[in-house]
Amino acid sequence: MTSPLKKLTALYEEAEPGTTPPVASVAVRDSTGIASTTVGGRPGTRFQAASISKAVAAAAALRLVADDVIALDRDVTTYLRSWRPPSETHVPFTLRQLLSHSAGLTVHGFPGYAPGLPLPTLPQILDGADPANTGPVRVAGIPGLTFKYSGGGYTVVQQLMEDVTGAPFADLADELVFRPAGMFTATYHPDSDSTAVAHVDGRPVAGGGHRYPEQAAAGMWCTAEDLIRFVSAIRDAAEGDGELLPTALAREMLTEQAAPLGLGLFLEPDPVLPRFGHGGDNHGFTCFVTASRTGPYAVAVMHNDDTSIDMLTRVKDTAMRETGWPHTAEETTRSRGVRTLDDWRHRYGGDWRLPDGRNVRIDWPRDGGDDAKAPTITVGDGAALTLTVHGLRHVSVDAVRTELEFDLDSSGRATTMTIRQFGTESTATRV
Repeated sequence: MTSPLKKLTALYEEAEPGTTPPVASVAVRDSTGIASTTVGGRPGTRFQAASISKAVAAAAALRLVADDVIALDRDVTTYLRSWRPPSETHVPFTLRQLLSHSAGLTVHGFPGYAPGLPLPTLPQILDGADPANTGPVRVAGIPGLTFKYSGGGYTVVQQLMEDVTGAPFADLADELVFRPAGMFTATYHPDSDSTAVAHVDGRPVAGGGHRYPEQAAAGMWCTAEDLIRFVSAIRDAAEGDGELLPTALAREMLTEQAAPLGLGLFLEPDPVLPRFGHGGDNHGFTCFVTASRTGPYAVAVMHNDDTSIDMLTRVKDTAMRETGWPHTAEETTRSRGVRTLDDWRHRYGGDWRLPDGRNVRIDWPRDGGDDAKAPTITVGDGAALTLTVHGLRHVSVDAVRTELEFDLDSSGRATTMTIRQFGTESTATRV
């Protein structure tokens, strides 16, 4: 498979300055097997897998389900020992709901901790107690009713797994997923000389990058090749082949639970050949992995920066084309690494619906050409307010103290939008 890999490497080598990351890990799979490379760094360099960690955590939890250690549809508080939600406000929720982001829990994501800062324990994170830098994880909606992305929910999963086994989560992931799937570089405690240095706004992050005690939600390090080994193991198990999971549980992962999610994996219902995968965005790292539901195809890319987002999509598109991966082509126009209006609209734009029924519109008005100008947000019949895009998922409203955070599927398209102001948050879904 030399030709696809050469094409992908050439994308980085021939790109305009400033449009590529310092280091990239790229891997593809087709009928001939897996091929991988590290562009700009040493082979085997590890990257933060960010939210792709959730898919691995889901598989590890399902291994415990397969062993009858925990049940998929039982109130998880019957298992929790080290931490429990406040009893006076507790609403039962299940492992299935946690893994499908439908438990109605708070805390979308985690910013991580800079080197030198004290790390909180899991109970401190779940209660939002010092030195945790996020709020408490609490039930904020009816469990099982709707999709609401929650890194906090996966931190509950981490605590749950440690409580029922008495083992550290990192050891469980290694035993239950890394080794059976052949993920030889995957770890939560990498050596510093084997890791890529995070970059934010083009500058290296002091100390190499943030640390994430929320391991199940965001803490895994690995290579792109290991991401492909993981999704391949899930796919093989779903087809009745492989050792990672029983067929029925692997198929649960790939069956819609709360749109657009299975258990730990986003589903892409391409009419030509459905796909599944996950994206990730930590402080100074971005990545994705996607695989065909059947057949041999998969592609994974990991970057150690937060600005080369276009390159992720270009690599994915090129890999699918060069490997002969059957799919519905998405027509996008790119010029010198700048997103066009159509590309922006595909990712974020259009109409969204708040829980109270109000409409929210994200738009990039044309201004004498096709390139994206200042994006805007309009709530209901209100004025269009200008937005500033800070990264793959984070946007702020210029005129007021309001922040937007998007959750993306493995293709890079936003699926939910969380609006934060005055200490509260509302989550909108696409119309």
